[in-house]
Amino acid sequence: MNIYGVNTWAISTYEGKANDLPKVVFHSLRHSSITYKLKLNGGDIKSVQGDSGHAQVKMVADVYSHILDDDRVINARRFEDAFYHTKEEAPVEH
Repeated sequence: MNIYGVNTWAISTYEGKANDLPKVVFHSLRHSSITYKLKLNGGDIKSVQGDSGHAQVKMVADVYSHILDDDRVINARRFEDAFYHTKEEAPVEH
């Protein structure tokens, strides 16, 4: 059986074995997947919404927008550097 692209046999096999790994809740894996997809694709919420199965973009934006805040700060710094940074101007030839 396959739920959200995850093989449930693999999950049941993992849970049935004694190991030293922490128990992972499926929803945490889903959250991590969405988080990494947003970071890797530069914040394209619409494509992540489709992959994640959320019915509305607003759900993804409301829950995961904090992830994009770091990128907003980086973009603001890049804009500031590009806009305010002055290169040494070459002397004008007459």
